[in-house]
Amino acid sequence: MKARYDVVVVGAGNAAFSAAHAAIERVGRVLVLEKAPREWAGGNSYFTAGAIRTTYDGLDDLRQIVENLTDELAATTELPPYTPDDFMPDMERGTEGRCDKELTRILVDDAADTTRWLHEKGLRYRLMYDRQSFEVNGQRRFWGGLVLGTVGGGKGLVEQHVAAAERSGVEIRYDSPVVGLVHNDDSKVSGVVCAGPAGREEIGPER
Repeated sequence: MKARYDVVVVGAGNAAFSAAHAAIERVGRVLVLEKAPREWAGGNSYFTAGAIRTTYDGLDDLRQIVENLTDELAATTELPPYTPDDFMPDMERGTEGRCDKELTRILVDDAADTTRWLHEKGLRYRLMYDRQSFEVNGQRRFWGGLVLGTVGGGKGLVEQHVAAAERSGVEIRYDSPVVGLVHNDDSKVSGVVCAGPAGREEIGPER
């Protein structure tokens, strides 16, 4: 018998959990399948610094979502704006011009709203003074546009995603790799095959 869900997300990294958060706002049953055990969940996201590239108008624009900015620190911090028009050429340069222009434009234009949406879900942010700033004449000057990180780095990023997903009713299964796809009569993918602790299982749409 096939287990029924509206949305099945394969993997439990940053992108996967972002998809699960968005899905549970719209449908009733969302499942995340992660092949790693609970203590190693998160894929590559777990091993990163938790850095989040987003756009902002300056220091005041980020104060409401970061946890490590005191008034004293703000007075000695230089953080120039990083706009979508700054983000776009960085994407083109970083991908050597191979990024999809339409999708990249959506990414850079929606980055700020998405960052705040994830903060509302429970992600905790900090300014990465230790990685992205240097001191000049008593001022902390940020560079490169990549100034925001999650509290606790990659490990904290995954833990905060997991907590947010559990609060919203997303089901997460660990030690559950996806090993195959299920096709309907029209040869379209209609589900996945999961090899979990209880054995192989077909998982498909709710309807």
